Amino acid sequence: MFLCQKQKGGVFYIVENVKIIQPDRSIKYKKVWKTTQLYERSAAEMVLAEIKASRNLTKAKDNQRKLRNLIIDRATAVSETLQQTKTTFDLAWRLYQDHPRTREMRSSSVHIARCLWRKWSNWIQDVYPGINDIEQIDTEQAQHFIDDLRAQNQADATVKRAHVMLKGMYKRIGQTLKLTYNPFDGVITMRHVTRKERRCFTQEEIERLLVELSPEWQLLVLLALYAGLRFGDCCCLVKEAIIDNKYLDITPRKTESSSGKKVLIPIHPSLMFRLLEAADKVESGFVLPEFAGRYLKRSSRFCCYFGKILDRLGMRNPNDKYILDFHCLRHTFNTRLAEAGVGSDIRMKLTGHSSIKMNQVYNHAVQPLVEAIHSLPELTVDHCSNVT
Repeated sequence: MFLCQKQKGGVFYIVENVKIIQPDRSIKYKKVWKTTQLYERSAAEMVLAEIKASRNLTKAKDNQRKLRNLIIDRATAVSETLQQTKTTFDLAWRLYQDHPRTREMRSSSVHIARCLWRKWSNWIQDVYPGINDIEQIDTEQAQHFIDDLRAQNQADATVKRAHVMLKGMYKRIGQTLKLTYNPFDGVITMRHVTRKERRCFTQEEIERLLVELSPEWQLLVLLALYAGLRFGDCCCLVKEAIIDNKYLDITPRKTESSSGKKVLIPIHPSLMFRLLEAADKVESGFVLPEFAGRYLKRSSRFCCYFGKILDRLGMRNPNDKYILDFHCLRHTFNTRLAEAGVGSDIRMKLTGHSSIKMNQVYNHAVQPLVEAIHSLPELTVDHCSNVT
C-alpha cells in the first residue's frame, strides 16, 4: 500500500494491489484506490500507518488462532491414548478451557464455570473418595449432586443452571476426549421453576430512594425512571449521547450487536439538571466513569448491588410475591406512560421494544382497567329491587 494524489494539491488516496483469482485459476492483480479525504500528507500517512498496524494485529491474531487450533488438532489425534489414561478433574478443566467455544466466552462466565467445577470436584472427593477421574462418574453421582444442591435450599433456578452448565461442560470435555457418555444426560428433569413477576415502584419508594442514595445512584434511578434505560445503559451513558441538552441518543447495549437500533428520548425536566450537572464534570466519554468501569468489569455483581440497597432500606424481602430490582424502574417508566394515555406505538419507540407483546410485559397500569369497569352502566334502585 502507498499514498498517491490524482492531482497536485488534491486528496490523498491509499492505493493497494488486490489479488484476484480468475475463473481459470490464474492470478491477476488490480489496483484499488481508497480516498482518505485528507489533503495533508502527514495526516494521510498516519491513516496509512494505522491501517497497516491494524492488519498486522489481525494477522498476529490469526496466527495465534491457527496455533491454538493446531494444538487442539494434535490433542484430538491422540484422543485414543487420552481415553486409555485417567482424566483427572484438573486436566478435564484445562481441556474445557481450551475448547474453542469456551475461549469465546466472557471472562465472568468462565469464572462462574470455574467455581461450579471446583464445587463439583470437591463434592465428589468428599462424598465418593474412591473416584479420582471423570471417566468413573456416572448418572448416579450426578443425580446425587443435584439432589444435594436441592437439599441445601438452593433456589430452583440456581439448581437448574448448575445442571445445565455441568451438562454443557461435560459435553465439551467429551468432544475433546471423544467420550460418548455424559453423566448429566440422565439426570431427572428439574421441577418446574415458578418465576415471579416484576412490579412497579410506588411514589413513596421512589422518593425514599432519592433521599437515601448518593448523587450518582440518584442519577441512575432518574435515568431509568424518566428515560426507561436499562442498568447497563445507565452506567455506560456517554456525554456524546446528549444531543443539544434536549435528547438522549441511545444505542441499547442489549441490541447493539444484533440490530444496532437507536432510541431517541427527550430529556425530562426532572432529569435535566442532574444529568447536565454530571455531564459537565467530564470532557467526553462516560458521564459516570467510575460506575461504567465497575459495570464493565463485573456487570452481574454490580447490578446486584442495587438489590442490596433495597434490602438495606427494607423495601423487599425473600417472601415477597413480586420481584423488585433496578429493572423495575424501567417497568415503572412504561407503566406511567400507559397511565398517562401514551399510545403503545410511542411507548415502543421510547423503550426500544420491537413488539407490542413485549411492551405489554412492562405495562402494569391498573387505572385503565378501573375506568373500563366504571364505564359500565349502573343499575337504578328500582331495577335493583326487582332482582331476585
